[in-house]
Amino acid sequence: MKQNGVSVVYSQLYPFEGLWNYTSGIIHHVKSDGLEPETKYYYKCGDSSLAAMSDELEFETFPLPAPNKYP
Repeated sequence: MKQNGVSVVYSQLYPFEGLWNYTSGIIHHVKSDGLEPETKYYYKCGDSSLAAMSDELEFETFPLPAPNKYP
């Protein structure tokens, strides 16, 4: 499955001498619908047209709520 999202970089510029300006790394935002509970998903972030992809990463979705199951 391939999903598109947005990438942003946040900057904070201070107008006073002596304060350090801040620029974040690239932050990727993607909304994924239809994920199954208690399932491990693997993903990469970046722009495949530029050969600028992250390493493969993973996350696991929470289980469905039940009396004896806790996330």
